[in-house]
Amino acid sequence: MLPESAELSEAVDHIWNALLQHLQKDRKIQARAYLLPARPLRVEEGRVLVLGYPKGYATHMEQIVSHPHKQVVQKYLERLTRRKLDIKVEVLNNDGNSGANGGGQGDELHPLVKAAITILDGKVI
Repeated sequence: MLPESAELSEAVDHIWNALLQHLQKDRKIQARAYLLPARPLRVEEGRVLVLGYPKGYATHMEQIVSHPHKQVVQKYLERLTRRKLDIKVEVLNNDGNSGANGGGQGDELHPLVKAAITILDGKVI
């Protein structure tokens, strides 16, 4: 991760609650609802915010990267960070942490989760 990305990741961590509050205040309830189980993991290359979701939230992951929810979140993120960020999603491992590799868990995933990961271009970490 570039130093700039590390600083941006820290900034996103700090504004996460403000983002959720702004979405609620402006009645962007669906976008907010799809973000509630997520947590910001990192910013890649200074332009891609990676959100981590616990297992079982495939619908939330699918919806947050689809139009119009993705555009709403990007607009609010840009207001708060003054940066245009794309959004990518990943499934968190069992202990809620993100790691560099999946640890061979692919064989243990439910077929629907596998399909969601494929559709969303996500990965289990």
